[in-house]
Amino acid sequence: MKATRHDCDILTTMQTTSRTSCAILMLVFFFLPFGFARAQVDAGSFGDNLSLSASPQYSHPGDIVHVSLQGVSSGFDPSSITWYVGPKKLTQATAASAIDIVAPALGAETSVTAQVAGGGSANIVIRPSELDLLWESDSYVPLSYRGRALPSAGSMIRLEAEPRFKRANGAMVANKNIIFTWRRGPLVMQSVSGLGKSSVSVAAPTLFGTDTISVEAHSADGTIGNTATVRIASVEPKLVMYQDDPLTGVSYFKAFGANEDIQDAEVTLQAVPYYLAGSPKDAALQYDWSLNGGIVRTNTAHPDEITVNAAGADGIIAQIHLALTSASDMFLSAAGDWNVSFSHAGTSGGANPFTAK
Repeated sequence: MKATRHDCDILTTMQTTSRTSCAILMLVFFFLPFGFARAQVDAGSFGDNLSLSASPQYSHPGDIVHVSLQGVSSGFDPSSITWYVGPKKLTQATAASAIDIVAPALGAETSVTAQVAGGGSANIVIRPSELDLLWESDSYVPLSYRGRALPSAGSMIRLEAEPRFKRANGAMVANKNIIFTWRRGPLVMQSVSGLGKSSVSVAAPTLFGTDTISVEAHSADGTIGNTATVRIASVEPKLVMYQDDPLTGVSYFKAFGANEDIQDAEVTLQAVPYYLAGSPKDAALQYDWSLNGGIVRTNTAHPDEITVNAAGADGIIAQIHLALTSASDMFLSAAGDWNVSFSHAGTSGGANPFTAK
């Protein structure tokens, strides 16, 4: 069908009218006052802007948790907020934009809701958990020692995260289903972080140094989490002296103090370098003994021991000094001093009747 000139004029007029209408609509929208949109927000139409934040982010059972409403404009009237903890309305929280609650027991949940008059609400669920961060060094301590092996420069530190994440149904979340993020200071240790990676080994801080190690753990579904932090300082090896009895062995249950009294005329003493990075029998270690200022020749078979013969030294104090260094570690340096008296060693006119080997 062939269009006439009249038809074409009508189409042209319609198109012109349509363009004019669109232009008018655009002008009307452009010149709408901004107060209109703000008035809608002030009336309570917050949409997705409303949220609740909890501090601390990760809570333990019994913690005081501060819950505050986010996403409201400045000048917002907090009297329009109604708070609910579970199904219970909090009448005492009138005109408050934040409330404090007590975190429930492990495995329990507390739902907190803020309802804004005129529309809009936000909800958060508090799920407390527990996370312990244990650590120890591989530095040397005797097998009978019940304390923690402290790190010294050159040793390694092993850390173990022990989360207790309990769901509302009573089930514990296994470590294999927990994501662990390890940090040394502010830096994430990517290679040792991830799903199920609950332990890590790191080098001890340098001499006199300190490191802060932290771990953040959360369930794979993100519903439960917690953090833990430890501050670890390197220490110098500490020399501790014990008596080595030929019949009963080393008396690790009784360390020598600065001043000791011995009932025998001869005694063998062993120095133990606690927190040493390596073995006390390492051939690179140098044990330098002295007795009353005189240098004692080192026992090559047992360089960490000294045998003192006090025959005739009754009432005279043996001043024992030990310096420990290493040929392979120029920073290793430890020293100790002990004053030992012998009660039943007999008498002698000599000023220094002791002999040592």
